[in-house]
Amino acid sequence: MGGTRDTRLLAVLVGVTLVVAIISSLGAPLVPSLAESLSVPIPSAQWSLTVALLAGTIAARSSGGSATGRGGARRWSWSWAWCS
Repeated sequence: MGGTRDTRLLAVLVGVTLVVAIISSLGAPLVPSLAESLSVPIPSAQWSLTVALLAGTIAARSSGGSATGRGGARRWSWSWAWCS
């Protein structure tokens, strides 16, 4: 591996680590109240939060990918209008 490639890889890994840490610290306080409001055990509430975050990640990625190409901006606008 070259020096530039190693630097980029390190930057991506540090960035992903920071994003995961921030999302975890913001989501962790929600788990007990979510478990109480849904009347489920805490591990189930953790999974429901994880699934919601994962679905948001996939939706953001797929909507960004659909915006590229011919007519992408129009398709992206309609998809978000439909979701709203």
